[in-house]
Amino acid sequence: MGKWISIKYSLLIRIGRHILFWGTYIAIFVSIYGHFSSSNSYAIVFWREMERLPQKLLITYFTIYVLMPRYLLKKKYVEFAIYLIVLLFIVLLINNYFYFQNIAKYSFNDPWSHLSTMMHTYPMAGMVVAIKLWQHWHKNQIVKEQLKKEKAEAELNLLKAQIHPHFLFNTINNIYALSLEASKKTPESLLKLSELLNYVLYECNHNMVSLEKEINLIRNYLSLEKLRHEERLDVILNINGSLQDLYIAPLILLPFVENSFKHGVNSIIGKAWVSIDISIEEGILTFKTENNKSDFISDEKSVKILNHNGGIGLKNVKKRLELMYHNSYELKTIESDESYLVILELNLNH
Repeated sequence: MGKWISIKYSLLIRIGRHILFWGTYIAIFVSIYGHFSSSNSYAIVFWREMERLPQKLLITYFTIYVLMPRYLLKKKYVEFAIYLIVLLFIVLLINNYFYFQNIAKYSFNDPWSHLSTMMHTYPMAGMVVAIKLWQHWHKNQIVKEQLKKEKAEAELNLLKAQIHPHFLFNTINNIYALSLEASKKTPESLLKLSELLNYVLYECNHNMVSLEKEINLIRNYLSLEKLRHEERLDVILNINGSLQDLYIAPLILLPFVENSFKHGVNSIIGKAWVSIDISIEEGILTFKTENNKSDFISDEKSVKILNHNGGIGLKNVKKRLELMYHNSYELKTIESDESYLVILELNLNH
């Protein structure tokens, strides 16, 4: 019952809009042409227009509700044109009947009569068709944008789902290495892991997270790595600028830090170092991570690491950057003889 009332109400609203449209049209037409008519009579112009109104309604509604959906919107332009001409011919007959009451008295060889009928009928129908075409285009654009948004959200969710196990896998591997050595630092590492798990499971479900929490995640990850590598690892973390009231996509920075250890620290036998510099100025985040290189990495592998073609994490984060920040980020990698440097500039106001 409620559904029927809703449909009835919607139908009444739609009919009301159409009545308002045609009423407004007649009012504007009469006010303009009544002023310039030879008799200067608004009443005469009004009744003449009311006489023409049925044929205008016929050609307008037949065009937008029959010809447009069947032919024009399906790109059947020839058929649309043919039926439009036939419709014009029918309107000419109707016009002749109303004005002459006898088709025999009407001359189809009189071009001025045809032109007059067209000038009084087609402009209004053409305007309504243009409105309908715009509405159709606008509706299609909304649908396209919605599909594009849903696709991007689905891809983002997939990327986030991929990076969580990847990150946890790397972290558990680090703790496993400590456990093999029967290290007393294993319990502390597990505690750090629980903090990381809490962040990944509960904080990363949002599209954006506090920048302060994201940097705390990096601090916890660095603590785990320092527990594992002990004295042979030097880690420098510099933060400049306020972190308050700033938000960032979750796990967007950590893969670069992970990469410094995976392709830097973990591949070096001797002393290793990682330097992370984070600065924020007017909502622009500049994130730099640099690590020393192993002397045993081949040139081919070096190029592969520099281009970030290896591993899920970096390929993942580059896709997420493009989806979420698009033209509001810049990512650069610089290789020297001693180190790899990654620089990410991110507009957090985006």
